[in-house]
Amino acid sequence: MEAILLRKLKILFTGTSSFTGYWFVCSLAEAGHEITAVLTRSNADAYEGIRRMRIEHLFGKCRFEYDCRFGGTRFTDLLRSSSGTFDVLCHHGADVTNYKSPDFEPVVALQNNTANIGAIFA
Repeated sequence: MEAILLRKLKILFTGTSSFTGYWFVCSLAEAGHEITAVLTRSNADAYEGIRRMRIEHLFGKCRFEYDCRFGGTRFTDLLRSSSGTFDVLCHHGADVTNYKSPDFEPVVALQNNTANIGAIFA
């Protein structure tokens, strides 16, 4: 276990713009790991407020893949590409849109958060 922690890891990370995701990526990058952060929107300018500030602060600390939703075509293509050889998948992001609303659909959220999970693990 210690040997894997001492070497540089290639990490695919979802949920980078969240509060905890941001701090995880900062810490991992500072430890020398190579982070590819997937973001669901088309570019950094599509984010507002604190989320945009977090992303901008991470410029140069990780590589971003925009418009890349967990389980989506771009995500699975990234995993299959020659540059997509990752040591770790950190699925920190979650689709919980309107989770406080009485109209929140937990089954839909679960489907979105586990889309193509078989192919991803394969």
